[in-house]
Amino acid sequence: MSNEQNIARRIPRSKKLIRTVLIKLLNEKSIEEITVADITTKADISRGTFYLHYQDKYDLIEKTEQEILNEVENIGGLVRKAILHSSKVQETEERVLRLFEYVALNAAIMQALLGPTGNLTFQVKLKKLIKNIYLSGLIGNQTLVPAEYLSSYIASAHLGVLQEWLDTGLKESPSEMAKIISKTTIFGPASVVGGEE
Repeated sequence: MSNEQNIARRIPRSKKLIRTVLIKLLNEKSIEEITVADITTKADISRGTFYLHYQDKYDLIEKTEQEILNEVENIGGLVRKAILHSSKVQETEERVLRLFEYVALNAAIMQALLGPTGNLTFQVKLKKLIKNIYLSGLIGNQTLVPAEYLSSYIASAHLGVLQEWLDTGLKESPSEMAKIISKTTIFGPASVVGGEE
């Protein structure tokens, strides 16, 4: 195996290691308190290896967050279509399920970024992204309340549910969470309080 192939194989591994260490550190302290030295020491890598991939800790955070936002945006188109154009809970559940499956697969980093020591800027970006996904589907449609407020309401609700699920240790399965959010969104909070299907 050539030296170039060895380097190519080490790059993804070292990036994954850096990401894993970042998650652990974010569960202990805020991004402001974390240093590159903390990351390299815990990952047992040189500073040179870190700087091969990232300019600094903020670049690491930004690239990590952007990957998540891109994935949520891709999934979001299907979710928006389901919520806005379907009155069938089962059809909506099937599409919303992809969002909860993604969060479950990436629970550690999502918990780290959305938790108490996470990045508030990321929460704002994620909420804005969810809002814009729904807002783009509401434009041109008649709504009982202004579309800006309706999309903000949906975004806040989704983000709140995701955070509650993460905070409580993902006790419910992604499928159960898809049912919860679908029923609540389609029928409305007041309708689900009585417990009727």
